[in-house]
Amino acid sequence: MNESDEIKVSKRQKAAGNICAGAAVILCGFFLLLCGVDVIPLYVPDVLAASILLAVAFAFLSSGMIQKNAVSVWIGVAFILPALVEILVKYAHVRYDALYPLYIAIPAVASCATGLIWRNFKPHYAAIIFFGGLAALFTLQSSGLTGWEVAAPAVLLFIGACITFVAVRSYRKKDADEVPADQEPEKPEEAEPPQDGK
Repeated sequence: MNESDEIKVSKRQKAAGNICAGAAVILCGFFLLLCGVDVIPLYVPDVLAASILLAVAFAFLSSGMIQKNAVSVWIGVAFILPALVEILVKYAHVRYDALYPLYIAIPAVASCATGLIWRNFKPHYAAIIFFGGLAALFTLQSSGLTGWEVAAPAVLLFIGACITFVAVRSYRKKDADEVPADQEPEKPEEAEPPQDGK
């Protein structure tokens, strides 16, 4: 199935998607309530952000899969990474300054997941390469492998290369679409109307 194809959503699909979205919100609230009354030994402020983000992710993912909506699936995957960051910060004691490349990678990961589900990567190549490359370069700094004196120039070089590639590609495409005047098909000559008396 091509994600660009127009898909008609039935009333049943709409209802099922909305029910799943509502169920995600209910589960999130129930989970936080159990944490608040100490049934689950987790501190509510520590899990609040991650719980809400995961509930939103599940709502978009479930409705997107049911209604075959690629945009909803993309948004759902995009909410998972911030939730993962919150969990790692609170329970793995990893600092935000080591995880910020995950935020940069959100468009790449979401596009990759959407391409896998719909088996069509062509609309997502640009986002995967650009944001994935940026995230990888910033990871060099956040992981401590290099400092900003190396990471920052590398990021600028990468962005400049991407801009140049897009400009050259657009120029070639525009040049290929233009038909030279000497190669334009000749228009058939209109027949002259018969003159009176001839």
